[in-house]
Amino acid sequence: MPIKQIEIYSNGKVLKYDEANPEDKYGFLGDQELDLDEFKEFTISKDEFESIWNK
Repeated sequence: MPIKQIEIYSNGKVLKYDEANPEDKYGFLGDQELDLDEFKEFTISKDEFESIWNK
């Protein structure tokens, strides 16, 4: 289950969700177990994730 989630769109919009902010008017923290094979092309390092998260 996701505990932190970042969505980055081509228009530059970045959405971030976690337990403290699970949803807004645009979307929500995933509530299903992830199949990591489905997201292989979107894999980033932990450091890159944290850098984006902390912006």
